[in-house]
Amino acid sequence: MKRILAVVAAALGLLASTGQATAAPGDDALELAAAAQAAAAAQAAGAQSGASQSQPSNKNISVRVMSPGDDGDVTQSNTVSSNATAANANVTGQSAGQTQGGSCGCESGTQATGQEADSSQAATAVSYASQTGASNTNIPVRVMSPGDDGDVEQTNSVASDATAANINGTGQSAEQAAAGGSGPQAVGQKADSEQKAAAASAAEQKDAKNTNISVRVMSPGKNGNVTQSNATSSSAGAGNANLTAQQAGQAGSGTQAIGQKSKSDQSALALSVAKQDQAKNVNIPVRVMSPGEGGDVTQSNTVDSTAVAGNLNGTKQKADQGGARGSAKCGCSSDGTQAIGQSAKNEQSAGALSAAFQSGASNTNTPVRVDSKGSDGDVDQSNSVGSRATALNINLTGQKADQAQGSGDCHCGSNGTQAIGQEAKNDQSAGAASLAAQLPGRDRCGCGSSGNTNAPVRIDSYGGGGSVEQSNDVYSSAGAGNLNLTEQKADQGQGGSGTQAIGQEAKNDQDAIALSAALQAGATNRNAPVSVDSKGYGGDVTQSNSVGSQAEALNVNLTGQKADQAQRGASCGCHSTGVQAIGQEAKSEQGAAAFSLGLQSGASNSNTPVGVAGKGGGGSVEQSNSVGSSATALNLNALKQHAAQGQGGGGILVQAIGQKAKNEQGALALSAALQSGASNSSSPVAVGGKDGKYDRHDKYDKHAKQAKYDKHAKHAKHAKYAKYD
Repeated sequence: MKRILAVVAAALGLLASTGQATAAPGDDALELAAAAQAAAAAQAAGAQSGASQSQPSNKNISVRVMSPGDDGDVTQSNTVSSNATAANANVTGQSAGQTQGGSCGCESGTQATGQEADSSQAATAVSYASQTGASNTNIPVRVMSPGDDGDVEQTNSVASDATAANINGTGQSAEQAAAGGSGPQAVGQKADSEQKAAAASAAEQKDAKNTNISVRVMSPGKNGNVTQSNATSSSAGAGNANLTAQQAGQAGSGTQAIGQKSKSDQSALALSVAKQDQAKNVNIPVRVMSPGEGGDVTQSNTVDSTAVAGNLNGTKQKADQGGARGSAKCGCSSDGTQAIGQSAKNEQSAGALSAAFQSGASNTNTPVRVDSKGSDGDVDQSNSVGSRATALNINLTGQKADQAQGSGDCHCGSNGTQAIGQEAKNDQSAGAASLAAQLPGRDRCGCGSSGNTNAPVRIDSYGGGGSVEQSNDVYSSAGAGNLNLTEQKADQGQGGSGTQAIGQEAKNDQDAIALSAALQAGATNRNAPVSVDSKGYGGDVTQSNSVGSQAEALNVNLTGQKADQAQRGASCGCHSTGVQAIGQEAKSEQGAAAFSLGLQSGASNSNTPVGVAGKGGGGSVEQSNSVGSSATALNLNALKQHAAQGQGGGGILVQAIGQKAKNEQGALALSAALQSGASNSSSPVAVGGKDGKYDRHDKYDKHAKQAKYDKHAKHAKHAKYAKYD
């Protein structure tokens, strides 16, 4: 390859010196056409965005004394959003065309075209969104005031997004055509592209609190639902795309030289973090001689983080050289030299880091009933933590070279030289790391402050207990991949006797690493109802925990090398002397590593009902825990080498083909799924009561009335995590 490029450089130098020597005034036999184009583009884009919300508060304190009526809904909705986008686009185009036509029939001209394009792009985007201390408080007080309470809702959403992107669409095109003669033609094309993209995004939510304290004295009515929904999401994307295209075409008989060089450096980095701390939902209704139904108490917390970094290199190099298939106009055959050198270098680096954290989510329901008939509402807490990191590199470099020479019509075959050198080098590195963690919270005293808690107290209050359910999902995924689709194709065709040489070299280095971890600790679900002289059934107590981790590392090399040579005998009947040589070398090194960990510890589900002089049955107590981990490391090398040679006629004929392929692969996958300390306990205490169906109070039977709250059907959505088992 170096020799081929040296030939091209020497040809260019020769053409320059020839141009200086033959451009004398009055010399009409020679023509000199020269074109030079240079383009440089430097682009830098930066974007920063920040959004912060602190201490939004919504308070409703309603007092009714001998004032019947319904209370309205109490709603608070807080949204914080931040977005930063930085982008660069380069669509440089270079085009050169040269045409010569002789008049005496034997003229020769010189054509030279040089094109150079440099593109440098850098894009950085940073986004941050924060929400602190969102508070929603409802304190209705009713004294001898029948009526229904309104719903109490709080919705908090925090979102941050950062995107950095670079696109380079440089195009170089050069065409040279000479009619008759055997003048030198030279084309030099060079394109360098450097791209860097970085995106960082962070979203944080802290101390969201929703409180409902309802007091009823001799005030029948239904309590409203108490709902809190918290969503925290962060997304970062960094991407580079290089679509450089180089095309050169030469037509004529004589010396033809094309040199194409393309270099692409790409770097993409994406960082995303989403964090949620101390989300609290509290419901404390107090009823004294106030029959009525309790509302549902629901808390839903979602934390999601995504980081994606990708590079795409679609460099295309195409060179065509064609000799006049008939004779030169002077009637003499021409012996032409054709040389093509193509060099493409690609370096890609992609890194993606994603983390999602949730701690201290608590949902508390502590209703108190004194001589107040009615059923309690359901108590539901749902927590979801997800993190995804993806790093990907794609190389689509294509090299294509075509050479064609025809014999002269002087009845002696032409002796032509054809040489093609192609070199493609690809370095790819991808790394992805993902972490999803759900951890217990601590209060100021250091005690645990998270979980789902139901502690109703009933005194002489008939009714059924609502279901107590907790669902926790933790998921982490990391994927790192490299794909190389380099294509090298060379075609040579001659009429007569000549020399043909093709050299192809492809080198591919790929590294991929993926790390994923999903952690869950201290998930607690507690039900501790106290019933004194209160008939009714207890509700079901259910806890479902799912932990999934997945890591994938993948390298794919689909390099293809194809070389074709064809020679035809001279038309004058003389024996021809032909030499054909093809050399192909391909080297591939691949390394893939994947690590995955799924960990669950201290999941606890407890039911400790106390009944004194009561009648009714206890509900079911169920706990379901699932921990899954998966790691996959894979290398695929599907190298293809193809060489074909064909000669016609007699004489001295030489054909030589050499092919060499080397492949080194290493893959490592480690996966672990750990579960410890999962406990499910039921400790009912009954004093002076008996089980059995009660008669006139069966309207409060939750098992018949509220079957619609069966979470086993309601939360079938968690079946999607079964694939990580």
